[in-house]
Amino acid sequence: MKGEGYDNDDSLKKLGEYIKELENEKIKKESLKCKTKAANRLFYLATPPNVFGQLSEKIKKHLSHPIKKEEEEEEKIGWKRVIVEKPFGEDSESCEKLLAAMGEHLQESEIYRIDHYLAKEMVQNLLVLRFSNTLWDSLWDRRSIKCVKISIKETEGVEGRGGYYDEYGVIRDVFQNHLLQILCLLAMEAPAHLQADDIRTEKVKVLKAITTPQFRSSKGTIGGQANGSISQPPFFVVGQYGASVDGKLPSYLQDPSIKKLNPTSKQITFAQMVLFVQNRRWNGVPFICKCGKGLDNKNAEIRIQFKNDELSLYPDAVINELVIRLQPSEAIWLRLNTKTPGFARFQHTYPTYLDLTYQTRFGHHFALPAAYTRLLLDCMEGDQSLFVRDDELREAWRIVTPVLRFLQRPSFQPPIYPRFFYLFLCLFALVWLYFFCFVLCMGLI
Repeated sequence: MKGEGYDNDDSLKKLGEYIKELENEKIKKESLKCKTKAANRLFYLATPPNVFGQLSEKIKKHLSHPIKKEEEEEEKIGWKRVIVEKPFGEDSESCEKLLAAMGEHLQESEIYRIDHYLAKEMVQNLLVLRFSNTLWDSLWDRRSIKCVKISIKETEGVEGRGGYYDEYGVIRDVFQNHLLQILCLLAMEAPAHLQADDIRTEKVKVLKAITTPQFRSSKGTIGGQANGSISQPPFFVVGQYGASVDGKLPSYLQDPSIKKLNPTSKQITFAQMVLFVQNRRWNGVPFICKCGKGLDNKNAEIRIQFKNDELSLYPDAVINELVIRLQPSEAIWLRLNTKTPGFARFQHTYPTYLDLTYQTRFGHHFALPAAYTRLLLDCMEGDQSLFVRDDELREAWRIVTPVLRFLQRPSFQPPIYPRFFYLFLCLFALVWLYFFCFVLCMGLI
């Protein structure tokens, strides 16, 4: 069917009547086999966020089942569920408006805010890895872990998607959702049960414990409406990718879609932020989160680095590190020290890995379901474990909104980094970052 627009009542009313005809025909056929009494309706809003509220109103008005009586069960009437795509808002204020607009017409149990990263095999594996292996119980905290690194890196640029990307940028597109969701799964406490609300409640507790990065200037510490320069050490680093060193790949501003829409854009394509979860388990442990485009390689991974006791027999041994490769080539590695093979004596260590690479362990024939396939199936089954709850959204936006405000200053100019030359951009930042972590661990600040 073809309609006249999102706000056209006649078009949506006709759609509702057409759907009802199809359902009645289907129910008539299927009721002879399985006693079907009602049809379920799943709506997928692949639309701009500014019409979510409007569409929610129209769905309730024209596309919903008749209002249920208290004594009637969902099985007799059929359920209604609505999937919405990110970005869900642009900051805390716009997020609240969208939540209110949709909440006026839909119940929270009917709204499925999709984040495809939560359905990736290795992201789901974080819960199993943490809470089914008791060996981590005494290690998964500030006493044993030095820092946690989460990165989502892409080699490609915007590649003609400038219309979307220039409006939202890397913080709204990746950091506020994918990265913070991964952080929550790493840092959360064990849920009471493996049910949707129990899991999401523990994630919210993590987000509430994360403080918004503070920005410092010559006038002192300032908050969301910052107008000074950031002092060292940097709690966040941003940049915009330039052309490749050989000049073969264009810069962000040279992309045809950006040249057409906003040739002087200040939108950032790289962000690295140091976050701290201020609770008993994680106090003082830096979570170093970074994401961006035009970087040195394409992967998403988690690196958990454990402390190295300097009083041990092997003070020069490499630190133990747990690496979880989310994509591509899903894998879990644990870096250990062993004796150097051969005639070397036990004074000499050799770093190696315990390697669980999925393709090697389970075979190339072991096909993993696509993220959206899994999410659509969960939605049809009514499982909201992998979907974002409203209070999760509020807390995530609370964390990043002051950063977005800071970057919207008229005087801000994003640093330019060459494509595929990620180390050049972050070298200075990382030197200060590790210096800060050292000082923090020594208790000097």
